[in-house]
Amino acid sequence: MEEVIDAVNSYFRLDIQVPPSAASLYKRSLTVGFGNKSADETLVSLQRALKVPLVKDSGSRYYITLK
Repeated sequence: MEEVIDAVNSYFRLDIQVPPSAASLYKRSLTVGFGNKSADETLVSLQRALKVPLVKDSGSRYYITLK
């Protein structure tokens, strides 16, 4: 999971943060292919795959929450 977030951050120049309250997500295994999707489509796919909200903070910063 951590590698996927790092790859998305790097490819789309985003800053997706996983706060300590959601650190249990790092235990999940996730294999995804985003193909030629836009950043927005990729973020929606990531939310669906993880079944967690992804909240936009500002600019290109997002937070994954367990709420």
